[in-house]
Amino acid sequence: MGIDDIKQSLHDDEKKVLLALKGKKKMSESEIARLTGMPLASVSHASLWLYSKGLVNINEKRLKYIELNDEGKQYLKKGLPERRAINAIGKKEILVKDVEDAIGKNVFKIAIAWLMRNGLATISNGKIKLTDAGLKALKSKMDTEKAIGLLKTRKSIDEIPENALKIIEKRGKVINKTEETLRTIELTDKGKDIIKSGIEIGKDINVLTTKHIENWKKYTFRPYNIKAEAPPLKIGKGQPYKAMLDEARDHLTSMGFVEVRGPIIETEFWNFDALFQPQFHPARSMSDTYYIKKPKKGELPKGYSDLVRKTHENGWKTGSTGWRYTWDPEKAKRLILRTHTTAVSVRTMVKNNGIIPGKYFTIARNFRHDVIDATHLPEFYQCEGIVVEENMTFKNLLGMLKEFAMEFAHAKKVRFQPSYFPYTEPSVELFAKHPKIGWIELGGAGMFRPEVRLPTGIDCEVMAWGLGFDRLSMLKLGINDIRQLFSTDLKWLEDTKIRYEWV
Repeated sequence: MGIDDIKQSLHDDEKKVLLALKGKKKMSESEIARLTGMPLASVSHASLWLYSKGLVNINEKRLKYIELNDEGKQYLKKGLPERRAINAIGKKEILVKDVEDAIGKNVFKIAIAWLMRNGLATISNGKIKLTDAGLKALKSKMDTEKAIGLLKTRKSIDEIPENALKIIEKRGKVINKTEETLRTIELTDKGKDIIKSGIEIGKDINVLTTKHIENWKKYTFRPYNIKAEAPPLKIGKGQPYKAMLDEARDHLTSMGFVEVRGPIIETEFWNFDALFQPQFHPARSMSDTYYIKKPKKGELPKGYSDLVRKTHENGWKTGSTGWRYTWDPEKAKRLILRTHTTAVSVRTMVKNNGIIPGKYFTIARNFRHDVIDATHLPEFYQCEGIVVEENMTFKNLLGMLKEFAMEFAHAKKVRFQPSYFPYTEPSVELFAKHPKIGWIELGGAGMFRPEVRLPTGIDCEVMAWGLGFDRLSMLKLGINDIRQLFSTDLKWLEDTKIRYEWV
């Protein structure tokens, strides 16, 4: 751009800044604001535009400041606690209680600590007297008083002598430290040429009115750069994690699955017994499961619960010998917070009473006693599903899990590891490679055992899987800590790209 083009592009605020710098080597933004009467924010904005046009250079320096807080200001006004104690003691030995009464109990507690630490007084038989150092302090200011006296107004740390700064920092509870950026502006050669060519404030029209439009030939209008970048538009949108839940539902629905639901508060029966998990299994202990205090128990489904009892005790007609113990219906009635959504799957199988084929899923919350870390929370979402169909194989299950992890969660590498669950055989765990924290477990899967299927009335293979949705989300959103999913960090919420957006 030539000089004339640049001059035409200048806003009045930019012109004011240039004229303020005329003949000056450099000025701070605050000095320019005082000289021109412009708000500091307007000076900063104008300076950035001038910088983009090559008319000024901007230098930044980070300054550290120190000032007394409210407690420190009280000390400056009334004296340090040890000073007040020294004045109360004087040259004589007096009762400790008399000093405490004279300056106040709370102040005395602080004063006595500093008197002892600095060797200014001694205490014996309930009496206190000043040492030689204390008597000297009685007559003259202590170093601490001199140092704090330097902070009658806020000071740059560079203005405070090093020894005084060390003394002040020992009394850290009486000071506040802050940091500010000092911006200084200086003209470039190009900026100086613009000023020499002559610039006038208020000549060009910046804001259009009806009067200007009606008599447009009389005015000179400031040109607008239609190619200038506009600030990013912050619009309302869905929370990233919530949007992922919705996307997963759409993804599974498009694969032919039907969404089903179940209660968060479950009986042990649906959560454990119906899944052929014995009543002596360690996962059913208070250390792993949240139990409800009131009410403590629910009801058992008639008929079906008797089949589950027989399966546990002797295998019923499933072909196994069961767990060979006396099943306790009262334990099965106990209410808990659901530990996995497999309870929803088995409820669905009973409700459909052996209907084949069928594909079902649920995405819902579960609760476990887990130590909170980068990949664990005591409350989490699980993505659970079952496929009820003739001639289903374990290989079909692995293929579906791999497809879901790679297409939905964008996992680059997936692996399977043999595992054990009381309700599936064979069983497997799904792992995915996270770019930052390595391999993470996404969940378990397997083919439901006959001990689970047959009591529900289903006499064909059922493949089942339960994936930790929060960990899937870590992969998809590219985060390293599961707690970030529930962050209140506005920048992360605004910048994270999601599929679902509402305007």
